[in-house]
Amino acid sequence: MNRKNFEKALSIVCDVLKDWKGFWALTGGASLFARGMINETEDIDILMTRECAILSSKSLKQHVLQEMVFLESNNIKSLFGKYQIEGVVVEIMAEVFNKSSDGEWHPHTEWIQHVEMIELGRLSISIPMLSLNYEAKINTILGNFSRVKIINNYLSNIALNNAEPNA
Repeated sequence: MNRKNFEKALSIVCDVLKDWKGFWALTGGASLFARGMINETEDIDILMTRECAILSSKSLKQHVLQEMVFLESNNIKSLFGKYQIEGVVVEIMAEVFNKSSDGEWHPHTEWIQHVEMIELGRLSISIPMLSLNYEAKINTILGNFSRVKIINNYLSNIALNNAEPNA
């Protein structure tokens, strides 16, 4: 995906959701792409509260690809809607359950406690994103270990760069 289109779409989404800070967060590949951790992402994934998802679906109705409905895939089930903004697919999820490798469904309810505001200087906006530690936890549950490795390597590099030199 083109970074310019990604940033335009993200700006539009942030404008629509500006009054809902604390009730939504960028997640998945979009979060890593926005932070500059990966070079490609397929879409923008946003996790929301149920109320925020329903209200935002009304605000984004001119962009709808798929109405907000409850869906289940191989490893995720949620209230789900799909939109296209500036040529970028935006997927909104609420009331999410993740399926672990043992086949058990786990409610994804504590996410709201793991939201952090990330300043994107090139867009001059702060965007709520799930913390990288929480992203790693969810990706571990989903068995997406390549994503976990990217996150852990990034966090290790930050720790190394912030470590004081030995005296």
